[in-house]
Amino acid sequence: MKKSRKNQVPAVSIIDLNGDDWYVGEGAHPTAWLPARVPGNVQEDLWRNNKKPDPYFGENAAEYRDTEKKFWSYKKAFMFAPGKNELNWFLVFDSVDYKADFFLNNEKIGSHEGMFSEVRLAVGHALTSGCNEVKVVIHPLAFAPHASRAHINKYCLHRHDGRWMAKSLMSFDWDFAPRFVPTGIWKDVRLEGKNGVRLHSPRVDMTFNSDHSSVDLVFLADADVFEHNDYTVRLSLYEGTLPRGKTGGPKPALRLEAPVSLNAFNNEVKLAGAFKKPKLWWPLNMGVPFLYTAEMTIRNRRGEVDTIRFNVGLRSFKMIRSPADSQAALPLPSPALNNETVMAVNGRAFFYKGVNFVPMDILFGRIDNARIKTQMDLVKDANIQLLRVWGGGIVNRDYFYELADQYGILIWQEFPLGCTDHEGNPQYRDILGHEAGAIIKQLRHHPSIALWCGGNELFQPQSGMAPFDRIIRMLGAISYECDPERIFFPSSPYPGALHGPYTFDMHGAGLHGGSVDHVQYCNDLPNGAYNECGISGAEHAWLIEKCLPKDEIWPPAPKGSWEFHKGFNAWQKGDSWMCLALVEKYFGPLKDLADLCRASQFLQAIGLQYLCEELRRRWPNITGSMPWCFNYPWTTVAGSDIVAYPDVPKPAYFTIQKTYAPLAVSA
Repeated sequence: MKKSRKNQVPAVSIIDLNGDDWYVGEGAHPTAWLPARVPGNVQEDLWRNNKKPDPYFGENAAEYRDTEKKFWSYKKAFMFAPGKNELNWFLVFDSVDYKADFFLNNEKIGSHEGMFSEVRLAVGHALTSGCNEVKVVIHPLAFAPHASRAHINKYCLHRHDGRWMAKSLMSFDWDFAPRFVPTGIWKDVRLEGKNGVRLHSPRVDMTFNSDHSSVDLVFLADADVFEHNDYTVRLSLYEGTLPRGKTGGPKPALRLEAPVSLNAFNNEVKLAGAFKKPKLWWPLNMGVPFLYTAEMTIRNRRGEVDTIRFNVGLRSFKMIRSPADSQAALPLPSPALNNETVMAVNGRAFFYKGVNFVPMDILFGRIDNARIKTQMDLVKDANIQLLRVWGGGIVNRDYFYELADQYGILIWQEFPLGCTDHEGNPQYRDILGHEAGAIIKQLRHHPSIALWCGGNELFQPQSGMAPFDRIIRMLGAISYECDPERIFFPSSPYPGALHGPYTFDMHGAGLHGGSVDHVQYCNDLPNGAYNECGISGAEHAWLIEKCLPKDEIWPPAPKGSWEFHKGFNAWQKGDSWMCLALVEKYFGPLKDLADLCRASQFLQAIGLQYLCEELRRRWPNITGSMPWCFNYPWTTVAGSDIVAYPDVPKPAYFTIQKTYAPLAVSA
């Protein structure tokens, strides 16, 4: 698997600990071990070793519920030769899910809780020359009591189990995913040796003049200081992207250098300078997403100590008042309904053409760079400019954001909160605060990151939260402290925006009280932006046949695998997401699965086309379109996705591709 190394080029010494030579066993002190893969998940290893059935088929995912309540242990032996240089050695896990203790040669070296932040453990004292063994003990999940302030019903009951974990809530059952809660070492592992300083978490602050012909730049990075000393830090900014692993380049477009004295109380490096005639980074179809390569090197009198390299896109991003908001000043203040919702890049306001994006798999360890490349190529080819990385999901591998930088795709990144009440637990709040800071520092140098958002639908009745809750205020404060130039939204939808509609004919939603024709509903859309909207449709017949037992494939029924794979009783009680009665309303009786899928997908495609074209026609009164949803993490029988699991476009994908083209004709 090709790796993305979080800005390290190259470290003084790295020993890759990924691979198929790990072992996993049940309990904190297993008596039996199974072959395991890292990155991966405990649940996938059980499946691969025939201890559990295929979780993507039938109702098999339910058979993994017992794995949530057990200890699991990983182990691996590796060889180590210290070499001549005295380095500071660290065992580094890019992410571990969820709570774990870590051992090296039977000595406990640390503990961690949280799904997304890096685990970095000093191990120089525990390493031996020759064979070493690392062991990781994953704890059972500790579920939260149900939220007292939230509106509890059958369709959001289980997600409250995870409300006090900094973990993907999608895993606790959603209208497009089963109750399937993975654990394990789901990102890369390595042994890393460093000299006196480790540079990490770069940030670039930019202040442009009025016409973007010049920019004042401030480059910052955090420093882990192992040797208090006087250093020199140099920043070289090269045009274009340099091949991975290559340091240096042609003459830099900008070079900055300054002395710095680093110690335990001063652990940030900072360089500032003006840059004229910058080549700007633009979103897809608005210009070239031009990238520079920044190379930051720190040296002492003995030579180079550490170097990091990262992409830089020079661009401004703002949310501004809608050009359509020309109303006269009111005699008394009133809530904003359509204000401050327009995105502007480099001073140019635009109608954003986006989609929502969820995890690519229910087993997060399976999401490798190849899967990411396939999905991001599909995003780019569909003319999509903005991805909302939904708060019930995950923080993706860095390669996801690197491709977004290269392709000109803006990222609306949400923190791991959604659709439940996250207040009430100080220990969870502390863990979430640490995770949020780590997420921001991991991603903040990417020009594709447009904004941070507290989470999904936090202020709805099923969640029970409010904008002034302590967790929301904490996330805003952390965002400002770690990345003061970027926007922070408390939650989506924000004032003036809406989530919905979700089906071809709306029933008791939005403007109308009863069943409403799709065209009428779209023509009456009142809000300024639509950050979730979509139409459900069946998946491809051949995909449904792969995930359902043969004796259940036809006819569809609101039970068994059809219900388990979200065809019925998924979002609301009854016929969602299959919408069988709706399809038969327009096409009459359906003779088989292929007939059903063709008709349903046709309704989804034309419905989404009309909806998104109407949103686009209404610019600047409506400022953006963001259908739910681009992808799904497993095979449902029906849903609002336009790319079926794992990466198969549905007809609706091609209508979005056409509707989002730079020039689209509609009537």
